[in-house]
Amino acid sequence: MTRRKTPSHSLEAIQKAVARGHYVVTAKVLATAARVLCDREDIAECIAQLTLDDFYKSMPSKKRPGCWQDVYRTRFGGFRVYVKLDLVQRQTDLVVVLSFKHDEAAR
Repeated sequence: MTRRKTPSHSLEAIQKAVARGHYVVTAKVLATAARVLCDREDIAECIAQLTLDDFYKSMPSKKRPGCWQDVYRTRFGGFRVYVKLDLVQRQTDLVVVLSFKHDEAAR
């Protein structure tokens, strides 16, 4: 699997879209977020606090060939979290939160 070491999407654009409420969180993501005591609003707050220093990798989408997803690893609410994001519609700035879970690989 090919990976990139720089973000595929502007973190600033993602954060602005999320701040405007232009983001989608699936039931599965909410379930894994609940394991680190987070809800939809906490996810938005965590994304707002991300920095480029938190960037981990960019990876190709399995379901949307040619599209890339950015992964961040950070600390939020006392937990290390793994956050995977996709800016799926650049014109409308719709962000899809693909993963928000405890980062078990973190030490």
